[in-house]
Amino acid sequence: MREGESKTQAAIFRRNSERAQKIALLLACSRIQRNELKAGHVTTKIDKKDMQDAIKLADWMARRLVIAANENVHENKVQDNMSRIESLIRRSGPVGITRSEIVGTREGQIPSRELQEAIDLLIEGGRVFDIGVGAHTGTGRPKSTYVTKDNLPR
Repeated sequence: MREGESKTQAAIFRRNSERAQKIALLLACSRIQRNELKAGHVTTKIDKKDMQDAIKLADWMARRLVIAANENVHENKVQDNMSRIESLIRRSGPVGITRSEIVGTREGQIPSRELQEAIDLLIEGGRVFDIGVGAHTGTGRPKSTYVTKDNLPR
């Protein structure tokens, strides 16, 4: 494992050469002509271009897997809650979403204290912002509207 690399990343990249070899074999086999198959005499070799293309594709696949793993694999319940809530807020777009709207969704069906902890941690980490949109009626606290960093109004 390299410095700064998680166990998940190490596992994904450890299998990358095997993945590239299989892709290269598929690329080489894709060049077999139909008449060769009918004759029953098929020989094919993996050439340099097959391997180069396979390595590029395998590397791209590994990077996508790491991104997906980072978004969906969590070490604890707090991280899982944060990920679910951040994803929900991101999907709400630049308009944002209020806490009561979050609670009304499937992702928001977590205990109130855990929900607030996830929102607070996302705000502290700079991943989510409270843009405070909404009319304050004078009773209670003002409405908080949450957006992700990439959906902040410009």
